[in-house]
Amino acid sequence: MRFARSSTRLALLLSIWMVRKFHHCGKGEVVERQPVVVTGKGVSQLLASRIIPGGSGKDIATEVLDQIESFKITEKVKCVCSDTTSTNTGCNNGAVKIIEDRLGRRLIYLACRHHALEIIPKTLFENLIEKSSSPDIGKICKNFATEWEKLDQKDYTPATMANDTTCNAVLTQDAKLRITNFVFKSLQKEQVRADYEYFLELVLIFIGETPPKGVHFRPPIALTSARFMGRIIYCLTIYMFARQMRDFNLFIVTTYVEPWFTATVPSVAPWTDLNLLISIFKYESVSKTVADIAMKTWVNHLWYLAPHCIALSFFDRDVPVEVKVEMVINLNIAPKEKVPPKRLKWPKTQKIAEDLTVASFVNSHTQEFFTLLNLDTSFLTAHPSEWHSHDSFSAALEIVEALVVVNDVADRAVKLTTDFNGILTRSEKKFSEYFAGDAQNASK
Repeated sequence: MRFARSSTRLALLLSIWMVRKFHHCGKGEVVERQPVVVTGKGVSQLLASRIIPGGSGKDIATEVLDQIESFKITEKVKCVCSDTTSTNTGCNNGAVKIIEDRLGRRLIYLACRHHALEIIPKTLFENLIEKSSSPDIGKICKNFATEWEKLDQKDYTPATMANDTTCNAVLTQDAKLRITNFVFKSLQKEQVRADYEYFLELVLIFIGETPPKGVHFRPPIALTSARFMGRIIYCLTIYMFARQMRDFNLFIVTTYVEPWFTATVPSVAPWTDLNLLISIFKYESVSKTVADIAMKTWVNHLWYLAPHCIALSFFDRDVPVEVKVEMVINLNIAPKEKVPPKRLKWPKTQKIAEDLTVASFVNSHTQEFFTLLNLDTSFLTAHPSEWHSHDSFSAALEIVEALVVVNDVADRAVKLTTDFNGILTRSEKKFSEYFAGDAQNASK
């Protein structure tokens, strides 16, 4: 993939991706590569995907910095996005911190929302069903896959027809209508992965509705645990054929599916994450066990309620006007911390109130979001109902919409790397020379 010379001039914003992936190359050797991808308005370019000597934050940071310096785009980097492992996010030795220190400036950290969100079903599965380690998908799922061909695939029972009082209490008509409307709307959009579409179809079948393409079930043996989506699909299917995993599935269908499928939109991230926090809090009325497990997990991943990223809500159409008015006022409130945190740490003593809004997390540190992205904030002097008529808001919205907050682009980069090296070259030396040539051409 050639890095177009003009793309560095056209890009309004560049984000660096750091996702460590494994693949087989050459003679079946398993290697660890570091894909470095830059994204922005009209730009999505793989700079390199080289083998790195280790998996430490220093190794990752060094590779990222080497690549952006080779392509002479260091000054254009405003944000950094990665998965939320400690090697990337550690406050002392994490790759993000090291990159900031070496650049001598702060970056906006956009944690991969899919990586954060999939921790919830992973933790629920391990606590409610069974523990298993990747790539092992688990004994229960394996046994179900083994028995699949013996099952009558037409003999399934949706949760709404299982004569289960808990299911009937949770899946009310209003709940079913809300879920159905959301899923049908999501199915009208092109999904980046086939298992995403199948997940949506299973949700409809689970609540007793019929997907647009009709009711069908895929063989479970085709699934993997590359993402936790595989286990979710197993669990939904297992319930409809074996009446197991009810508590896990009810939470996924009623509370989790909407946040997952809105995760790719940067402007709605804070509002969505706050509503998920409140929804988990309310879920205590259904199952305190499930709510407690989900809550303990999610309060450690409130990246988008921190001062910097909460600014995305200024561009969210779903945030009420009265809340945006309060947000503007709160921009002048000085917090106790001198340096804005990258992640909000929810105090154990603090209660979660149902009337919390994104304005509650805005303070003077939030202004740094606009400064780091060089955004014109003159629209903030007008009433929020009039923002869309201001050129400064339109220009800022264009930049915000160009942000990428999930690592699907990195997954595609790894797939490209695997195909190229495995089919065209099977030579690590040639593969490295190819990307080295790209850097030289781009810097001319």
